[in-house]
Amino acid sequence: MILQINAVKPLISLTTSVLQMDIGKVSNKQLETIVGAFTKPGAYEVKRVTKKRSLSANNYAWFLCDAIAQKLGTTKEAVYRQAVGDVGVYEHLLFADTQTKTAAEAMADFKRKWYSNGVGWLTKTIDDKTLHAYYGSSTYSKEEMARLIDWLVDQAQDLGVPTMSDDELKLMIGRWKE
Repeated sequence: MILQINAVKPLISLTTSVLQMDIGKVSNKQLETIVGAFTKPGAYEVKRVTKKRSLSANNYAWFLCDAIAQKLGTTKEAVYRQAVGDVGVYEHLLFADTQTKTAAEAMADFKRKWYSNGVGWLTKTIDDKTLHAYYGSSTYSKEEMARLIDWLVDQAQDLGVPTMSDDELKLMIGRWKE
């Protein structure tokens, strides 16, 4: 059941908490159906409904990664990591020795935790105390995602993989993170 909520107000007392919701004008039958869904005590999952797009910038990036990978005989994840490493967003980090860890140990700990964020979260070691920590594309702005897709499009075109037109790309990137 999908319910349009216009406003929510918490009502809290010493003994209970109540969530008051404005659901607009509904018929008595609709209201009975809504209330009837919550008559038994227990745990209920409530989540926001989001619109799905048939083709998003992220989906297109992965499509290109897969097509490039097939041409090169590698994996789409390897292509994605290469793209992130070449044109992605990163932080320049400097590690120092502490009383409990050397810079190398601190870097190793950081890398292990950073990689657990996802396939595009990678690092490049600059020297024994410095690294670049790259963010996965899920955090990218429109401009950052456009740069990643441009890199992938260039690679795909070099390999003879069909790509979207410039106008289609601009339209899709314009909707990134809507």
